[in-house]
Amino acid sequence: MTLLWSLPFPSSRKYLKSGKKRGRTLKLKSSKLISKIFHNWYAKVICLLASLFIFIFYRISTQQEVEVMLNEVKLPDGYSLAAEWPQKIQVAVRGGDREEKLKSEDFKVFVDLSDFTKGGEVMGDVVLERLGAAQKLSNLEFDYRPQVIRFTLEATAEKYVLVDVPSANLGAPPRGFTLDSYTITPERVLLRGPSSLVAQVKSVSIDKINLSGVTGTISKKVSLRLPNRLLSIVDAKEVTFFGVVSEKRNTRIFSDLNVALTGLAENLTVAVIPAGSVEVEAAELVLEKMTEDQVHLAVDCSSVREPGEYMFVPVPEIPVDATLIAVQPDRLKIRFDKK
Repeated sequence: MTLLWSLPFPSSRKYLKSGKKRGRTLKLKSSKLISKIFHNWYAKVICLLASLFIFIFYRISTQQEVEVMLNEVKLPDGYSLAAEWPQKIQVAVRGGDREEKLKSEDFKVFVDLSDFTKGGEVMGDVVLERLGAAQKLSNLEFDYRPQVIRFTLEATAEKYVLVDVPSANLGAPPRGFTLDSYTITPERVLLRGPSSLVAQVKSVSIDKINLSGVTGTISKKVSLRLPNRLLSIVDAKEVTFFGVVSEKRNTRIFSDLNVALTGLAENLTVAVIPAGSVEVEAAELVLEKMTEDQVHLAVDCSSVREPGEYMFVPVPEIPVDATLIAVQPDRLKIRFDKK
């Protein structure tokens, strides 16, 4: 038995030799593979970066940015939004043809908060719906931001408030005219919104009214201006404005007017003729054109036959479109002498 175990086994030496050969072959192949991988490595890195750049450039060149307004927020019964929220949703569209231009009308975004049962700050998921061209194209990828928005819910309140007409909202009538009077119907409207904001509002104002070119009466539907877009008018979106536009009237005094003596006898003379003044009222545009040659004072002396002092009431002569206010003096003492 000792002799048998001490004898060499040729097959074992052959196995060891073949194992060493396979190990050397494997190392050689690995070395060649690594050598091939790192051969001209800088060129391969440049090619890889170029491919990545082309891919990114293609993605960017086919990406569209569409801005969609978030105007629809579904609320739970009895609650209103009490704070502003982001209204612009940026939609990124990737893929497709460059000529396939999408618009904001091709999307709809909304938030559903109807499941909330308490007020306070809540988080709402933005839902994006595809419409029109965006719905027909199936080879597009869509992404949008923000996808979650913070909202503030508050109990809804209502109350009646007055309709105010600020003078700054009334346009200027034509030159020479003025707004004499106006009425608003209805005078009060029902305001609705979050309780904290409703409590602060005492009145709402009307939109600006253009009175240029208006003479006589004007009746017009006018929109209401709300102090906050979180508020709304329940019973009336518009009110009726009725106004009366008339000519501006003013007064003017014509002073130092010579008094004309009519019917003076040929044998009498007057040494001193006192001057007078006349105050008239007329439309502003009429007064601007009126001159002193159009305003006179006259005294009828036909009843005087003898020298002496006589009292007269001066008679004014004014244009027909003017109204007499006063004459000064209302009595004139004139002395007559013989020639």
